[in-house]
Order: sequence, then structure tokens, then C-alpha cells
Amino acid sequence: MTELRVADDFFLPVPDGFHALTEEEKSGMNTPVGGAWTGMSDPARHILVTGGEKPLNRLEAILLSGRDFARRTEAWIGRAMRGADYRREGFSERTIAGERAFCFRYAYEAGGIPMCAECCSIKRGRRILWLHVYLRQSLRAESDAVWEEILKSARHG
Repeated sequence: MTELRVADDFFLPVPDGFHALTEEEKSGMNTPVGGAWTGMSDPARHILVTGGEKPLNRLEAILLSGRDFARRTEAWIGRAMRGADYRREGFSERTIAGERAFCFRYAYEAGGIPMCAECCSIKRGRRILWLHVYLRQSLRAESDAVWEEILKSARHG
């Protein structure tokens, strides 16, 4: 088992079969959040996990909640994916590594392939940690189980 280092102090253990994204793989991706980020992919299971942290300025840290950040991110993704048959599936709240996370799920199409994704955000003082998974719709049940195991294993370092 290897780990995705989302931040200096936050890790997602991922099962065998995942590899770190190369700079070339990362260069073709847009992140909805900005800031430093990394990712891992399991090509056999068609699962892509990304995560990172975004520093907040003083005003954002005071005014912006984790829920607000999730809603802002969802709106950005919805606009960016207008031509990809974007469909929001809903918001939820969960606990990840003992912290309160605000998440949303959505579906879309990439190259004619039905996909789904979940994005979670955790506010930690003057920064936001964000986690994002992309899955093939046809493999959703199996892939969701892998994602849930990854989230259950998330840890502080």
C-alpha cells in the first residue's frame, strides 16, 4: 500500500495498483481549487484520486466555512463542465480522519464515457484540504467501495 500526501500533515493510503501521476498526466488536468496538489491513478480500475491544500487569506479564513467552499467549488465545476453533460447529484457531510468534511457528488461525460466524481473539503484554520475522486459510472459500485476504504484510512501525519 502506498500513500497520497495531500498536505504536509494529511495522507490518504491507497491500495496496490495506484501510481503517482506524472507531471505530464497532471499537465492535462484543471483543478477547481488551485494551490498545491497531487494525485494517483489506478488505470485498471479507472479510478483517479487527487488532493491538495489551498491557503486562505485572513478574510476568507474568517468568512468562509467548509460548506461554503464546497458550494463554491461545485459552482465552478458546474460552469466549467457545461458541455460535458454535468449533473450535480447532491451534497453531504462526512467525517474524514476525525475531521468534518463537506462533499458533493456529480456525474458527467468525458470523451463519450459516463463518469462520476466526488469532491470533499476540510477547513483547517487558514487553509482548505480538498480531496477529489473520479470514477467510471459503469464501475461505480466497485470503485465507490475502494474510495470509501481510502477515506476510512485517511490519517494525519
